[in-house]
Amino acid sequence: MSGLWNYPLFKVGSFSLTAGSLFYAALILLFAKVVEVFLYRLFIRTYAKKREIDPGRAFAVSRMIKYIIYFIAFLFILKVFGFKLSAVVLGSAGLLVGLGLGLQNTFADLLAGFILLIEGNIAVGDIVVIDGMVGVVRNIKLRTTEIKTRDLVFIIVPNSKLVANNVTNWSHNESPARFTIDVQVGYKEDIEKVERILLNAAASLPDIVQNPKPTVQVVGLGEYSISLKLVIYSDELFFIEKVLSDLRKKILLDFRSNSIDIPYPLREVKVVS
Repeated sequence: MSGLWNYPLFKVGSFSLTAGSLFYAALILLFAKVVEVFLYRLFIRTYAKKREIDPGRAFAVSRMIKYIIYFIAFLFILKVFGFKLSAVVLGSAGLLVGLGLGLQNTFADLLAGFILLIEGNIAVGDIVVIDGMVGVVRNIKLRTTEIKTRDLVFIIVPNSKLVANNVTNWSHNESPARFTIDVQVGYKEDIEKVERILLNAAASLPDIVQNPKPTVQVVGLGEYSISLKLVIYSDELFFIEKVLSDLRKKILLDFRSNSIDIPYPLREVKVVS
């Protein structure tokens, strides 16, 4: 029985595959899984909740713990199969140099994944703007990040893009985000009345906060109109476009009911025969 347990099923150099080594490898993987689940529950469900750690940050730490556990398990499995770890390290260094030349983008994404998980600048649940698209981060993997857009479409973004490019993270705001609505009115209109209408429209929508208060600014005196800017603040970041659309609709209806003119350019054309 002992001979069958240690009988080499496959052997190349120092590598020896036996029934015993397969059993120990499976045992190591099982033990690694048990340790991962235990530490996950200990950290996420107990420590993170007790300390009120941000869920995205807790997720990043749990991912790092998972990678470390399975990396250590992988080294133990190599040792069980008869590999010398010193030779593996030297061979891996040479292999990584060769692969790095041909897979520069992939390695850049992997490195960026570690940076995201360690720094926590972008975490699961954050609302981000990348390439003009607004989305919520659903998953951060080692090479890519899954983002769910407002169109309910999942996009896969390489991690290097999130690290190297400018990304707006609205979830890092400590206060409501600031947005603006541009409005133009004619010179014959009462500017104070227009300001009251704009502020009342902003106050009528529940998704627009009143602290900080909305404000109206005169930003230009144009050729045919006065340019105004309504500044608002809102906690509704993911569907802010709908909030702004509702506000524009409210302003338009209030302007019509108060006979406020929204001018447009006129051109006089003379026909010379």
